[in-house]
Amino acid sequence: MYALPVYRIYETEGVIISSRDKGETSRDFKILTHNFGVIFASAQGVRRFNSKLKSFLVSFKPVRFFLVRGRETWRIVNVMEIEGHRLGVSERSHVVRPLSLISKLVQGEEPEPRLYCIIKELYAALPTMKDVEQSLAEELASLRIMFILGYIRVPESFGSLIQSLSFSDEVIAQFVPLRREAIVLVNEALRVSHLS
Repeated sequence: MYALPVYRIYETEGVIISSRDKGETSRDFKILTHNFGVIFASAQGVRRFNSKLKSFLVSFKPVRFFLVRGRETWRIVNVMEIEGHRLGVSERSHVVRPLSLISKLVQGEEPEPRLYCIIKELYAALPTMKDVEQSLAEELASLRIMFILGYIRVPESFGSLIQSLSFSDEVIAQFVPLRREAIVLVNEALRVSHLS
């Protein structure tokens, strides 16, 4: 009698950064996860018309992933929607740029939950903001990402702004007078690291 292999299913929240088709019906995904950092995962048959996962595997929206670890990549076995707002096209662009920054700066699986929390908090805050505030929140998110990954040192004048994960009205108001300095810090770090 043969024993069937037992696979451990890992559960984590995450955001799809990018995807590409694989074969006739599958798709590979690059995902920023809360528990594992940036991972690569595949979903078998997800491009079929009747796929149950298809509607949940949308880029730039936080969802709950159920994953099995393979030898070379993760496999997505289920996905659940996280309740919350849906972003419009202009709001989504303010999430895409910080995610793109993470995609460029993070190589390989390295758990750093704060990166995911920044994106999730940004995603939740954007629908309540005006256009100018959305841009400020995106810039603050980028500054925090660069700081967490060790690409910049932030002056003391930024205080708790850099440590916080919040994008509340008060936090955005505190960030306004520091905006120019933050943009210079981020752009200089990108230039030095040859990512600009």
